[in-house]
Amino acid sequence: MIKHVDEDLLQVQADVIAHQVNCQGVMGAGIAKQIRNRLLSREQFLEYVNRIIHLQEAYENCENKAHYDYLKSLEKEGGNK
Repeated sequence: MIKHVDEDLLQVQADVIAHQVNCQGVMGAGIAKQIRNRLLSREQFLEYVNRIIHLQEAYENCENKAHYDYLKSLEKEGGNK
């Protein structure tokens, strides 16, 4: 059941919160950035970035090479926020 609640999404008392994501792996703005900064450890974010990189590597023709390079730089930097 979906329940509408007017509260801070990251402060609500719930077992699960859901938020759609894209396949770019940045989490650099909006609620995604808040989730990254407040709920994910550096290790969890790096695991997410690594999964995105490996998914992108599966495609022979990466359409956005600059974005791929950005993700690889995050991996090298250790996921610094």
